Amino acid sequence: MAALFINYALFSFFGEMAGKNSKIGVTNTSIFPIILSAMRQLQLSARAFHRVLKLARTIADLAGSEPIAPNHLAEALQYRPKIMLDNS
Repeated sequence: MAALFINYALFSFFGEMAGKNSKIGVTNTSIFPIILSAMRQLQLSARAFHRVLKLARTIADLAGSEPIAPNHLAEALQYRPKIMLDNS
C-alpha cells in the first residue's frame, strides 16, 4: 500500500510540476530510481523534494552540467537536515 501511495505521489508530483521541472532541468531519467528511493527512505513530501531538486539544479550549474546527474542529486540529499529522535 505504501509503495502504491509513493508511486501515485510521484506521478502527481511530476504531473503537476511538469512546467517547473523543465525549468529545473529534470531531463536525466537515470535520477528517477534515486528519487524513488529518497522519497521512500527519507519520507519526503513533494514540497521538500522540490527543494532538493532546486538545490541539485544549483549544484549541477556550479559543476557546469546541463542535466542534473545522479551525483548532483545525491549531494543535494546529503544537505538535508538530520532528524535526531530521542528515545528517552
